[in-house]
Amino acid sequence: MAVGSEFFLDVIFGDRLFLKEQENVFRTRAKIMPLLLALFCLWGLTGPDAARAETKSLDQMLEGFNSEPEPQNTGSYDSVLQGFEEKKADPPQDSLDVLKGFEETKSPSPKESVSQDQAFSLPQWLDIEGDLTFRSVANLDANPPAPGQTDHRGLDSLRGEISLQADVELPQNWDFRISGDAFYDAAFSINGRDDYTGPDLASRESQVEFDELWLRGSLLSNLDLKLGRQIVVWGRSDNIRVTDVLNPMDYREPGMTDIEDLRLPVVMTKLDYYPAGLHLSAILLNEIRFNKDPAFGSNFYSAPSRPPEDIKPRSHLDNTEFALSLEQNFSGWDYSLYGAYFYNDNGHLARGNQGIVREHERLYMLGAAVNLVKGNWLFKGEAAWFEGFKFLALPQEEKSRLDLLLGVEYSGIHETTISLEAANRHMFDFDQILENSPENPKEDDFQWALRISRDLMHDRLTMTFLASAFGLGLDQGGFQRLEGEYELTSHWHFIGGLVLYQSGEHRPFEAAGDKDRVFVKLKYSF
Repeated sequence: MAVGSEFFLDVIFGDRLFLKEQENVFRTRAKIMPLLLALFCLWGLTGPDAARAETKSLDQMLEGFNSEPEPQNTGSYDSVLQGFEEKKADPPQDSLDVLKGFEETKSPSPKESVSQDQAFSLPQWLDIEGDLTFRSVANLDANPPAPGQTDHRGLDSLRGEISLQADVELPQNWDFRISGDAFYDAAFSINGRDDYTGPDLASRESQVEFDELWLRGSLLSNLDLKLGRQIVVWGRSDNIRVTDVLNPMDYREPGMTDIEDLRLPVVMTKLDYYPAGLHLSAILLNEIRFNKDPAFGSNFYSAPSRPPEDIKPRSHLDNTEFALSLEQNFSGWDYSLYGAYFYNDNGHLARGNQGIVREHERLYMLGAAVNLVKGNWLFKGEAAWFEGFKFLALPQEEKSRLDLLLGVEYSGIHETTISLEAANRHMFDFDQILENSPENPKEDDFQWALRISRDLMHDRLTMTFLASAFGLGLDQGGFQRLEGEYELTSHWHFIGGLVLYQSGEHRPFEAAGDKDRVFVKLKYSF
């Protein structure tokens, strides 16, 4: 075995001893969570009256910044707030709506008007939208790093990002979508690129890639085809993955973003059949793509050595993944059944010719999900059976696992939604030798998530509190995020928040307790 591989395993086992020394730190830091929750609840207790008063004050401050003068208000108070009641404006039909109002500064001739319309309006069969986002993240850690490791204190990100999406209507009710994103993070140049590892720079400094790229249409009256890079969401949970196994995830910055924004599209061939109130889907996954994990040297990569080589299967016919789903909706409830044969995104460690490597085994999965609505209550459940897990400590054996999730969501409080979800992953025939396997498997792996969101100031401000933790005693790693999003205009949004982390045995939180951060974003949507 290569020396580097042995050192990697030693680091893993050493980290486990280090985590035991962090238990007192975890208990101290966990006390902050109730304070955040109390602050959130106190904000909510201001009620509609206080929110209305704040909205009026802000509207008065912003008076005079509109593209055209507002008439003097002589009516009721509600007329003052007219136009501010919608949470988010519909996407503009014209992707260049940012220029709206400038042509009104003078009265152009009819000939000029025609030329302007021809120059700036898009054809009806084309819709373009996108976001331009400026983001800054600062780490709150005051402890210096260990010798030889990157200093991530202070400014961690100063990123400009653009995302674009174009939808094209084709003949015979077919349509086509292409989307992509690009970003550049100036924090690395400001802090000094020589202080970062090559993998960290490659992972977080810049990116240009296609996201969704698909063609969709009807082959028959009840048979649809969707071909290309796409996202398929399975399950009912918004915070914990159980049956949602088809798309890999972007885990480079855990806790910063919701699951719905972390899924990575994959090339699929998807057939949807709609017989008599049912929805049957058959899917071929033609692209082998795995999770984006924290890179060596980044904030959430705790080991001082590089990870083992990742042996990824090639994307060709023999490695095609398969999936089936059946859905049916009723009055007040619905259910889904799932089946898949796919590669394990996380993989397992194995002994190769050059030492320890990471391989990805095939897994079988059968699952189900259900939703039940009762008044203001939404009850949800998911279950999934997996076969085929492999581990370095028992290379000749395959293990099975049963994942169960229960959740409840309540929306009976004005402009407020509260959800609680809990899941457990049980490994069958668990051998004690697996406790020393570097993949760190567990006989029972418990996870829970609490989310509270509230709309204020006539839906212009949305506050969200999310707490997620692993372990029955909440002691195996997790985070809490308090975030606010304010609608400055129909196009401009300001987002700010705080993320607190707790260290634990669950990756990627082994040494995350000193990674607390604050972030701000300014987003322009068009």
